[in-house]
Amino acid sequence: IFNPAYIKEKMKGEAGAANTFAEIVQNTYGWNVMKPQAVDKEMWNEIYDVYVKDKFNLGVQDYFEKQNPAALEEMTAVMMETIRKGMWQASGQQIADIAKLHTDLVNKYKPSCSGFVCDNAKLRQFIASKTDAQTASRYKENISQIREVAASKEQKGMVMKKEEMNTVGTEQQTNTVSN
Repeated sequence: IFNPAYIKEKMKGEAGAANTFAEIVQNTYGWNVMKPQAVDKEMWNEIYDVYVKDKFNLGVQDYFEKQNPAALEEMTAVMMETIRKGMWQASGQQIADIAKLHTDLVNKYKPSCSGFVCDNAKLRQFIASKTDAQTASRYKENISQIREVAASKEQKGMVMKKEEMNTVGTEQQTNTVSN
């Protein structure tokens, strides 16, 4: 994931290829949780340098914005969670840059609402606390709107009619199924 030739080749792909980068960052986080000695600060610094700061000048952010902004949202959320949980001692500038990129993506494209982006209240609060008040307010509002829509869909039940092979002499039954 740090080889510019590999990155350039992967960037020829579309949304699925962009998602591959996000999966690698998620897996790095998973390794960091399960085997902390396997992932060091330098690895997170390099992920930051390559994907946030675009150290190879490959147009990484433009690529993600065109192909799959949700993948970069996920990557930045994972990086912020790694920082929040103390697994990566990022610099103040790194934290500010990642938080800005993440909130800009959410505010521009709306939240993708993966487990990291929307389903972690402590992470959302942490990210918002690392930005200016106006950006934080828009960020919280965008996530709140998406979460409200998702919650309203989950609350709607569905009525299904029970089918039976032999309906002669039997009553029809209606069951309510939620979720």
